[in-house]
Amino acid sequence: MAVEAATNGDVRMEVAGRPSSFFLIRNNDGYVIRQTPTGLAAERVSDIAYAVATVRAEKDPNFEIRGAQTHFKQITIVQGGPAIIDARVGTAYYWSQQQRSLGLAAVISHDPALANIGAAWAREHEAAISILWSVPESEQQMTPLLKSGAPLEVYTHELTSISNAPISPSRFQLPASIETRAEVLQRIEAAYKTGLNTVFLP
Repeated sequence: MAVEAATNGDVRMEVAGRPSSFFLIRNNDGYVIRQTPTGLAAERVSDIAYAVATVRAEKDPNFEIRGAQTHFKQITIVQGGPAIIDARVGTAYYWSQQQRSLGLAAVISHDPALANIGAAWAREHEAAISILWSVPESEQQMTPLLKSGAPLEVYTHELTSISNAPISPSRFQLPASIETRAEVLQRIEAAYKTGLNTVFLP
């Protein structure tokens, strides 16, 4: 999984499990770029968040109080001790539920040389959780954690290499097609019928 960070703060990050989709943060605005039958299309993160909230309120108003969601809300992130990932030193953090560890959540480095990596991850994470059907407390905790330093490991991703080679500005360009809020809402409403994880479907 590649994370590309421009010197001006723009970010491009792949969507895990969906190689044809990626997040793009450009001029402080977030976009999801999706491959469609007619080519790449961009949707503003703010429009997706609006559409998801609208459909959730109309179609599934009790989602927040169902048992599964209550289960996930009980999961938090707790700080552990030092950890070494690929010869880099960081602090380990763990998923926890009722004082029981559920495994490693992240290893965060506070090396100033890696600060831009942490900033890129934090910006992408804020955009990503804003379009979730619902946001567990643990994911809300992850944002300030990522802002505090660079993830040497987070979720199933591990920092394995860093390149300081120049990145072409074209990597951060938007496609010609940017969908309207009405078009995004229409897509989310149609995709809702196939399940909850609908944000990245064509």
